[in-house]
Amino acid sequence: MVHDDLRTFLDTNLPKEKKRTKMILGVADSRIASTINELFSITCQHTGVIPELLRGKIFQRKKNDY
Repeated sequence: MVHDDLRTFLDTNLPKEKKRTKMILGVADSRIASTINELFSITCQHTGVIPELLRGKIFQRKKNDY
């Protein structure tokens, strides 16, 4: 299950269905990846460079909070 707010966000911000086949969405969790893939027919990745990008984003956010 995906929260209604996440579903609305993805519906609003993802490209039309034809263009979705050409893109990969980076997510933090494999279960979220599989759910989004089922609902929106979009390829999701949660390994490789994705955890590093998320870690960098969190670090940058904490740095800017001070």
